[in-house]
Amino acid sequence: MKKFLTLLAALIVTGSMMVVQADITIKGKVPAEWTNDIYVFLYSTDADGFHAATHDGDWWTYTYSGSSSSINAIFVNGNNWGGDANQTVDITDVTSDACYQISTNGSNKCSAVSIDCSGAPVEPTTPPTVEMKGSWDEWAEAVEFAGDATSVSATKNLTAGNYNFKIILDGTDWRSNGHTYHRDYTGASGITGNSDDMVLQADADGEYTITWTFATNALDITFPEAPAVVGDATLRFMSPRTESGEWERVYAYAWLPKSPDVEVLSDPWPGTEITGSKSGEWYSYTVQKGASLIFSDGSKNQTYDITNIQADACYVPNRIDVPATPEEQTKVAFASQCTMEYYITGDEGIAGAGNAWNAAVPALKMDENNQIVFSSLPAGSYEFKITNGSWAWSIGGKEHLKGGDCSNVAVTSGSGNVKFKIESTQDVTITYFPATQQICLDAETMLPFEDVRLGLTDGNYYTVC
Repeated sequence: MKKFLTLLAALIVTGSMMVVQADITIKGKVPAEWTNDIYVFLYSTDADGFHAATHDGDWWTYTYSGSSSSINAIFVNGNNWGGDANQTVDITDVTSDACYQISTNGSNKCSAVSIDCSGAPVEPTTPPTVEMKGSWDEWAEAVEFAGDATSVSATKNLTAGNYNFKIILDGTDWRSNGHTYHRDYTGASGITGNSDDMVLQADADGEYTITWTFATNALDITFPEAPAVVGDATLRFMSPRTESGEWERVYAYAWLPKSPDVEVLSDPWPGTEITGSKSGEWYSYTVQKGASLIFSDGSKNQTYDITNIQADACYVPNRIDVPATPEEQTKVAFASQCTMEYYITGDEGIAGAGNAWNAAVPALKMDENNQIVFSSLPAGSYEFKITNGSWAWSIGGKEHLKGGDCSNVAVTSGSGNVKFKIESTQDVTITYFPATQQICLDAETMLPFEDVRLGLTDGNYYTVC
């Protein structure tokens, strides 16, 4: 009795009884391919890390004896990470003894299905409702899944293209893994959180069936019959031209998505250098249909991925995304168009009130001859550049002024802008010559542009157009 009272007193802390956390034992039946000693990796507990399991008949067993009320665990084939095929998906929020049937899933993480310890499947609790939303209708309508307590599916009729989408559990829990699903690499991929959008590369018109498996939190996609891929496609690319200059070189890196990796169609990264293609401003590269491609300068600048190429196309830069750190790549976004559209952008005198240095004022779009006429432009000094409707591509400055093909017009430029000055109200015509990348101004009379900020005087930066 004395020993009992001593133990009881030791358990009473500040007037309350301490609760001793019960052990949690988990067991796994592993696949035949797992030939190493089995370990259990714990995380978000007081005993994080690898722990050896004991082998007893068909089972590998591990018992947790810490203070956490639940554990998160991963069964591993060995005592370190040997790739997805040598570990299970995350087994989360285990609060009591449990047993799992572990099965391989190609090169992906192995499934871990809850069974009772006699080997019979454990009936899951009421599963959540499963829906998905995607870019196929601008994220407007939720597509409902249907099935049983094991898995549910939904079918979406799509035209060929790339679509972003996410899964929604119980109406509020958004799920995604940032994975790109395509015909040759659609293996079920575990989704335990909300990452970047998933991408479905639909390479053919038809029905796409998306299946969610509850036990593994995994997604799998069934594709329609594969389209016949015949022939090649030629892509034309206009490299960015900004204040820092045009790319010195252009490379094309092309690949085909293949499971579990890719088939590279060009030279290894940064790819095949494209030479002799500057005439007319376009760089051209021909690639097998169905492939993906990146244009780059071979260094720190590249386009975003151009995926699932099915036809000839042209790409014009329309945005440059500068990275947060110098070590990262600068990414160039682009518009798909084969006819370059040019705009004048400049100070308010040229662009009008409220439009100064707007890269795409509709009224300042040049015509089909790459020309624009400013009628009855008042006397004064003006500055401008030419863009393609964005600041990812622009041209200006003294080196681009053309001589010989226009009237004798005195112009001057500096700071990367074309500058001119007229002493009376008159018409001014601006023409751009893409093949030679030159600008021409035409007016009745034009004076040298005097810029006191730069210390320019009559004769400085002076040329005749």
